[in-house]
Amino acid sequence: MNADYRPDPAILALGDGAPFYDAVKPAQFPKHILRFRNQRWAERVGLGGLSDEEWVEHFGRFRPFKDNLPEPLALRYHGHQFRAYNPEIGDGRGFLYAQLRDGERRLLDLGTKGSGQTPYSRTADGRLTLKGGVREILATEMLEALGVYTSKTFSLIETGEALTRHDEPSPTRASVLVRLSHSHVRFGTFQRLAFEGNAQAIETLVDYCIRHFDAAADLPPLRSGGGVARQRDGGGESPGPPPPAQSASPTAPPQAGEQRRGASRIPGGDQPAIQEPRSPPAPPFQGGELDRAQGEKTGSIVRFYARVVARTARLVGQWMAAGFVHGVLNSDNMTITGESFDYGPWRFAPAADPSFTAAYFDHSGLYAFGRQAEAAAWNLARLGGCLTLVADTAALNAALATFANAYQEGMAEAFFRRLGLKRTGTDDFALVSALLRWMEATRVPYERPFFDWFCGRASERRAAASPVVSLYAAPEFAEAKSQLLAAEPDRPERLAHAYFAGAPCTMLIDEVEAIWAKIAEADDWSALGAKLAEIADLREALSIEAVYLP
Repeated sequence: MNADYRPDPAILALGDGAPFYDAVKPAQFPKHILRFRNQRWAERVGLGGLSDEEWVEHFGRFRPFKDNLPEPLALRYHGHQFRAYNPEIGDGRGFLYAQLRDGERRLLDLGTKGSGQTPYSRTADGRLTLKGGVREILATEMLEALGVYTSKTFSLIETGEALTRHDEPSPTRASVLVRLSHSHVRFGTFQRLAFEGNAQAIETLVDYCIRHFDAAADLPPLRSGGGVARQRDGGGESPGPPPPAQSASPTAPPQAGEQRRGASRIPGGDQPAIQEPRSPPAPPFQGGELDRAQGEKTGSIVRFYARVVARTARLVGQWMAAGFVHGVLNSDNMTITGESFDYGPWRFAPAADPSFTAAYFDHSGLYAFGRQAEAAAWNLARLGGCLTLVADTAALNAALATFANAYQEGMAEAFFRRLGLKRTGTDDFALVSALLRWMEATRVPYERPFFDWFCGRASERRAAASPVVSLYAAPEFAEAKSQLLAAEPDRPERLAHAYFAGAPCTMLIDEVEAIWAKIAEADDWSALGAKLAEIADLREALSIEAVYLP
């Protein structure tokens, strides 16, 4: 470790554990074979000087870092999974291992996946397959290169165990992964506290979040209980309103999905990005009467929630620009920092198809490419439902109502960055709309127009040499083309990078499976190394690292 190592186990300020976490022990693995270390990010958090032996000691055996958490913490949370509330989950195969600051003073977590059983493992073994670890490396590296605010795969160590899984050939190899994340405070963290009717703990957690993840860190303390009625039941039913299919309140305020209908559609698609409920809308939040004496305090909570809404909307816009389908947008897989994390059955869309799904078990298409904003808004409503225990319902609804516009703005920002264009500030979404309509109609490979038209008119000659030039010459492309040519290129010197003389870097499922097949069949890691080098070229060429929205 060097002078840039800045330990800050801030979570310990929440108390001795309950109701936020449980101290746990890591699993003891028979082997420790280092397969991946993220040296770029290790340097940025002061851990780049660790030898491989020290690395394995910390990220395979989990010896505590100096001045950091003395023991791992399994975090408590609940969540809606495919819109069914599950009160039996929590960190079931992972834990929070350490907290530290980066050069921008962000509080970052080192969390694990596959590190052993915890009180929340239920009947599972607490392990991660090696294939799952390799897939997470590929997802996070690719998304970071494409400008998505994502967690970073920090370490992957093969552990020498054989696992049985129903969704891949077994026995299969095992691993333990460490991710670098900007907070593991999930929407589901608040859901568990609301399920328990613990308003004081919600205030304490909001205080923690404001102080460490918001720009407005000078707000007054929120730690005081009383004066707020418990959410409708407080005794065992899921906090917040039921899913739309259970709703029966046609006169209630509209959900976020009904704000500005059609304004944030995937242009040309059959499904809006934020859909109307399939049954009469239920109020996003329901709660008791607010003690008005706590107005200042609840105002800061509403402002915190509004920032979570903005960050989440921005993240979904980034996913759309990247052509990414998370696959499992349960409320426990979304965090208050608006960071993409926890990669299971993810996929990149081969084309702009709103109905494209990633998870083989998503039979209804609930988390399809074109419905990710709907899922995010639904989860935000669940988070808001928890906050009604400590804040004003109408004010929270007003904050939620900003989602549609924030999502549209997030898409415009992300698409312009991916296309290498400067924002005009006037109807930028028109370009996004025209381009996506054309992409959906033609089913052009998703990455192709971003590669061919990077920096707009500065790439007109490059686009003329594209394998899909006939699509660009067709009249259907005229509207998008005029918008691309009219926009001002942003840092067109980037086109000198060797990446733009080749072909677009992609991450389709067949590529992922081919990379894994070499590892599984011959312990050949060369394909993974080659793909990571290709992604590094993409990252360097685009130079669009996402920054935090405080």
